[in-house]
Amino acid sequence: GNIQCDVDNLKLSADPCVPTVIVVVKNDFAKMQLFFEHYRKLGVHQFIVINNESNDGTFEFVKQQSDTRVYTVTEAFQTQKKEAWIEKVIAVTGYNRWYVVVDSDELIDFVGSEEHSLETMIRIMYSKGYKRLWGLLLDMYSKEPLFSIDCSYEKIPEKFCYFDNESYSLNLKNDINAKRENDEIIGGPRYRVFSLLNTQSKQAIFYFEKDNLYRNCHYLYPLIGWGDVPCCFVLRHYKFLKIDEYSYRLRVKDRNFYNDSIEYNKYFEKLSEGNQISFYYEKSNKYENSSSLLKLPFIEKIQWK
Repeated sequence: GNIQCDVDNLKLSADPCVPTVIVVVKNDFAKMQLFFEHYRKLGVHQFIVINNESNDGTFEFVKQQSDTRVYTVTEAFQTQKKEAWIEKVIAVTGYNRWYVVVDSDELIDFVGSEEHSLETMIRIMYSKGYKRLWGLLLDMYSKEPLFSIDCSYEKIPEKFCYFDNESYSLNLKNDINAKRENDEIIGGPRYRVFSLLNTQSKQAIFYFEKDNLYRNCHYLYPLIGWGDVPCCFVLRHYKFLKIDEYSYRLRVKDRNFYNDSIEYNKYFEKLSEGNQISFYYEKSNKYENSSSLLKLPFIEKIQWK
């Protein structure tokens, strides 16, 4: 696709363990404010933003950020195109270094994140011989109905502070006839409420080499099995704010997300029945700090040295 660098305030470290965060954005002004604040708290100071025709102030905001390289793509969004943009940017930025590829509504977290940086975690894992890490995509939600909360960006984590810990399960691919070719975590509140079998795991933190193939964060090639590398982080995922409803309805109309935007169709089908739907239930857990993540299955505690 036609991708061009607009602003380059990024001075890449020669040290491969200094992580570079890559994100594709379109009209995500509130979430991008939270995004930069969060990742800077984790010690990140290398960002690449791929801006896809934002017109809500997002582009102006990211252009002003230090430590940030901003690319622009002007073609219409499609999930497959998005992955191609990311792959192209990684190739240009360079092999043999650590990348963190996330969406604008995904905040990486791990037990001990208040004291330890993302870079420290990467160094520990790299020293043990790992070149990618599993993470759990953790849907965060409020007590209120979906799409009902309108709040400033600082308040998002405070309002969307609940998560499931019992609805996630492992889907291992020992079966030759398995539909997907990768081990994964499935479940979560979107499965509990909408019966959506999304992949809830991501290899979003990885060391990229010449023989790797970036298809997307759920599947990096060569494929690995569950247990080959640690699952030691979560992506706190903030998905159903009031500001999201308009863009999700567009996704349904344009059918430009995975499988003709089937996931988004399912949300609005269920919501159009007049239901007010909340993910909150009697087994919901409240996120207080990174130690709250110990309530989750599959998450390994990092041995900080």
